[in-house]
Amino acid sequence: MQSISQLKANIKIMRRQSTLFIIFFLFQLNSFAHFAHTDILIMAHPTTDCEAAKEWAYRRNATPEFIKLAEIYWEQACRIGINPVIAYCQAAKETGYGHFGGIVDVGAKNTCGMKRRGRNGDHLSDHMRFESWRDGVLAHLDHLALYAGVSGYPKAQTKDPRHYKYLKGIAPTVRKMGSIWASSHYYGEELIGLIKSLEEFQK
Repeated sequence: MQSISQLKANIKIMRRQSTLFIIFFLFQLNSFAHFAHTDILIMAHPTTDCEAAKEWAYRRNATPEFIKLAEIYWEQACRIGINPVIAYCQAAKETGYGHFGGIVDVGAKNTCGMKRRGRNGDHLSDHMRFESWRDGVLAHLDHLALYAGVSGYPKAQTKDPRHYKYLKGIAPTVRKMGSIWASSHYYGEELIGLIKSLEEFQK
């Protein structure tokens, strides 16, 4: 049988453990709330204007062609109903601000690393080659709109070669989209960082 002093000591230990557990729980809850708060809806109004985006890209040493693509992104994304900031920042990430330098070359006019229908490899031949930059941007936007679950999608006519019906609404936010779009666990987080930098950019 425990003595009074041992019982008191055990009670103190239990109280200390309970306090630590509560602190840990509150920390996790706060982290979850922050995680949820920093996610961004794809289907949304523009969070900055086209001219700011062009200047932002210019300051980041983007190619003249990439800077000009902002005009197509703002025109078409606003028509579709998705935030052009998200798409343009993703294009910046995927193309290195138009310099490319990865598997896909500039001649592909592929702004988002889009792969051919039924292809999942990482070779140049697995990736789409578009006839024009406009086609590449439209394919990108249609794919994002499908992920976000925009009304009217999937479309019968689209430049998106992977316009699968089952994708509709699968990823309405940037973080969710990032977990599907790329193999990197940090893709969505890195994209959110770019989006915030453009939204906070001062011309």
